[in-house]
Amino acid sequence: MKKYLFEAIILLVTCHQVMAAKLGINDGWLFQKGEVVGAEAVEFDSSDWEAVELPHTYNPSGSEEIYREQQEAVQYVGPAWYRKNLFVDQAQKGKRLFLRFDAAYLRSDVFLNGEKIGRHDGGFSAFCYEITGQVNYGADNVIAVRVNNEFNDAITPLGGGYLKFGGITRPVWLIEKPQVCISPVHYASSGVYCRQLDVSPERAELEIDTVLNAPAGAGGKYKVVCTIKDSSGTAVAKESRNVKVKAGEQWTVTVPMEVMKPSLWNGLENPALYQLSVELQLKGKTVDQVDVTTGFKTVAVDRDKGFFLNGKSYPLYGCAQHQYYPGVGSAMRAEHFERDAEIMEDLGMNAVRLSHYPHSEYRFDLCDKAGIVVFTEMALINLFNGSEAYTANCEQQLKEMIYQLYNHPSVAIWGLYNELRSDEWKGFNGLEFLAGLNRTAKEIDPARLTCGVSWKAGERNDIPDINGWNRYQGWYWNAYEGGPSDFSWIDTMRDEFPNRKLGITEYGAGAASNHFDEHRRIAPYNKDQFHPQDFYNWSHEEHWAAMQQRPWLWGTFIWTLSEFLVPNYDQGRATFLHDKGLVGEDRKQFKDAFFFYKANWNPEPMLHLCDKRFDVRLLDTAEITAYSNLDEVELIVNGTSMGKITDAEYGIHRWNKVPLKSGENKITVSSGTFAETAVWHRVTDIQNDSVLKEIVPSGSEWTVFFSDLMPKYKRAKGVKGIPGADSEVKYADLDAIWKQVDEAGTSRLPLIADQNWKGKAAYLKKTFKVDESGVKNPCLYLKQTARLSQANPGRVAISIDGRNVLTLEEGCDGYRLIPVGERCGQLTPGMHTITVIAEKPLKGGFVDIGLVEHISQKK
Repeated sequence: MKKYLFEAIILLVTCHQVMAAKLGINDGWLFQKGEVVGAEAVEFDSSDWEAVELPHTYNPSGSEEIYREQQEAVQYVGPAWYRKNLFVDQAQKGKRLFLRFDAAYLRSDVFLNGEKIGRHDGGFSAFCYEITGQVNYGADNVIAVRVNNEFNDAITPLGGGYLKFGGITRPVWLIEKPQVCISPVHYASSGVYCRQLDVSPERAELEIDTVLNAPAGAGGKYKVVCTIKDSSGTAVAKESRNVKVKAGEQWTVTVPMEVMKPSLWNGLENPALYQLSVELQLKGKTVDQVDVTTGFKTVAVDRDKGFFLNGKSYPLYGCAQHQYYPGVGSAMRAEHFERDAEIMEDLGMNAVRLSHYPHSEYRFDLCDKAGIVVFTEMALINLFNGSEAYTANCEQQLKEMIYQLYNHPSVAIWGLYNELRSDEWKGFNGLEFLAGLNRTAKEIDPARLTCGVSWKAGERNDIPDINGWNRYQGWYWNAYEGGPSDFSWIDTMRDEFPNRKLGITEYGAGAASNHFDEHRRIAPYNKDQFHPQDFYNWSHEEHWAAMQQRPWLWGTFIWTLSEFLVPNYDQGRATFLHDKGLVGEDRKQFKDAFFFYKANWNPEPMLHLCDKRFDVRLLDTAEITAYSNLDEVELIVNGTSMGKITDAEYGIHRWNKVPLKSGENKITVSSGTFAETAVWHRVTDIQNDSVLKEIVPSGSEWTVFFSDLMPKYKRAKGVKGIPGADSEVKYADLDAIWKQVDEAGTSRLPLIADQNWKGKAAYLKKTFKVDESGVKNPCLYLKQTARLSQANPGRVAISIDGRNVLTLEEGCDGYRLIPVGERCGQLTPGMHTITVIAEKPLKGGFVDIGLVEHISQKK
C-alpha cells in the first residue's frame, strides 16, 4: 500500500510534467459513531472500528430499505470519528503537503499525528490545511477527524426540512506542491479565477486572477503563464507576467487576456468549453500548474422579458434537486451524479436549481458539459441570528461557494437565502446582514446574478438582483386561494413592486407512483397517505400553461427532479419519503408528469401513455391521456379507434369517458412508428376476480367499539379549515380503548352515519389469516365518503399489525384501491390484525374497508 501511494503520486507528476500532484485518499478509513475520548491520539487502538470508504455518511449508508426500517439510525445527530494511516515517502521531503476535504457535515476537527491542524464550520464546501510541518516522512501518519452534525447556532443552516447527513460526505485529497505555489488554501479553491469583464461574439475580455502562496524564507523570480485552449486543444490566447516572491505571504497576480471570436457557452445549443492552464515557472521550468475548464457567457434578467443568455431571450425551465441518493444519502459518487445528469438531459431541462446548499463540484462539471444553466445557493434557510459567529460563518460559506465554483460556465445565479421567515429575528435586523452578503457576492463576481428565494413578503426580497418564489398552488389545503392555474398572486406582486424581477423557484404537488384515482381534479389533503398521481399530472399541466402565459418570469423550477428523504415525514406512499419529485428516489420509477415536461422541453419525438400502472379499474369508463410532441395521436381500445387528436396544446392528448369492458382491456396510443400499450383490468365482481384476491372481504363483520373519545390531533399551523392536522394516529396512546374493542360487540360494515354508526368515533379491529403463499402486494379496498372540510370531517386511520398504513382525511363517492405494501411490507403466512379509527362525519358518511392482494403485481 505504501509503494502504491508513492507510485500514484509520481504518476500524476509525470503526466502533468510539473512538480505538483493531487491524490485521492478515500480508502482505508476506519469509522466509529459516537463520541470517542482520545481518538485523535496516534497510539489509540481503532482496530475494531468499521472499515469504510469515502465519501461516507453515518445516517446511515446502506440499502435504501434501511431508511424505512432504521429510522433511529437515519436521524442520528451527534459526533463520529474517522481515522486513517497515511504513509508519506522520504522522497516527498522538500515539497509542501496539503489535506483537502471536499466537504464534511457539519463541524469538523482535523488532527494529524495527535495535533489539531484545523476546524471547519459548514457542511457543503471544501476546506484545506497545510500539513508540511506535521508529517513524519518515511512513516505512517495518523489522520483523525471528528465530525459532528448537531445543530449549532453559530453555523448555517439553522433550518431546512431535509436530512442533514453527518460524515465525511465528499472525497479527501492529498495535494503536493512546490515551495512557491498556486495556492490550494484560498477558500480551498483552485487558486485560479477567470474573471469575465466584457464578453461578446466578437471578443472576450478577461482577467485571470492567480493566488500565489510562499512560505517564510522563499525567494526567486517567477513567471505566471496563462494559456487558453479551445475544445480542439488549439491555443487561442496566451499571456504572462513576471512575479517577485512575497515570502511568507499569499497574494494575487492578475493577467489580462483577450480571446477573439470566442465560441460562447450557449446553454443546450452550444455549451462551448475552454481549458485555462496557469503555469508557475521558475527559470523557464514549470514548477506548478493548475488547469481549469471554463466558458464565456453573459447573463441578465429583464423585468418584462425574463432571462437572457448572451444577449438573447432564454427562459429558464427545469427542476430543483437535492444531493441525495438512496443508500448513500448525500455521500453521492460519480455514478450517481451521472445518472441524474442522464435524466436531466432526457427530460430536456435547460436549468437546474441546486437546493439548498452548494453541491459536489462534479455535478457542476456535468452541467458545464451538458449546457444546463445552474442556480446554486448557500445554505441559509428559514432562520438566521445576529451573533457575530453566525454572520461571519455565513460570509465564510458564501465566499467558499463562489470561489470554489467560480470558473464553471454553467453557474449563472448565486442564491443568498431560501424561505427566510422574516426580515428580522429576535431584534436583529437582517436587512443589513443580507445586503452585506449581496455586496460580497457582487464584489467577488459582478458578472453573475444574485437571487433571494421567498415564500413571504418582506423588504429582504428587494436586496438581490432577482427574486424567486416558492408556491404550491392547489396543493396545500386552503393555504392559498385558487387552483394550480391561479397565478394572480404573482401578477399582483408584479404590479405592487415594479423593480422586482420575478421567477418561480418551487412549484408542484405530491404523488405516489402507484397511487391512482379516477379523473382526479381536487388535491388530496397533503398530509394524507394517499397521493394519487392523477391530480399530480393535472396540476403540472395547469401550472405549466399558466407560467407560459407570463414570459416575464425569468425561470420556473419544479420541486423536485427526484424524490428524497425527509425525517419525520409521513405522507404519501412511504415513511420519510418526500414525493413531489418527477422521478422516484431510485431513479427508476418515472411519473407521468415527467413525460409531460419531456413533450414540452425535449424536441426529440416522443409518445407516452399515462396511467400504465393503473392496471386495475373499478369504473366502467376511463379518462385516457397521452403526452406527445407528435402532430397526431390515435387511441385504440380493444381494437376499436377512439379517434385522433391533432396539434394538442402543450402535448396533452386526452380522451374522456372511454368505455371499458369487464375483464381485460387493451389500450394503445400510436402515431406513425411510435406506439405505447397497456392492459387494464376492469373489476366487476371483486369476490370472484382474477387479479384481486380478497384477504379481508369488504362488507364483513368486525369487532367495533363506538366512543365519544377521539384521539387528540395537533392543529396544523397556518392552515385554515382543516379538521385536525397530523395524519399519523398514535395507536400506542389508545391502549385502553383497544382493550374495550376486544370486549365490545360486532358490527358489519359498511358503517353509515345515520344508521349503524354511534358516537363520535368507531374503533374497529379484525384478525385475519394469510395462507402459505403470503401476500406480496397488499392493497386496501376502501370507500369513505366524508369530504375534507371543517363542516364534515371524517378521518380514517388504518393499521396492520400495529404499523400505520393509511390515514385519509378526504373521501370519495366510490371505492378506491390503495397499495400499502411499502408501509406494512409483505404479509407472511399466519394470523394478522387490522385496526381502524374512523371519525364519524357530522353531516353523514359511509365507510367500508377490505384488504386484497393485487395478484398481477405479485412478481
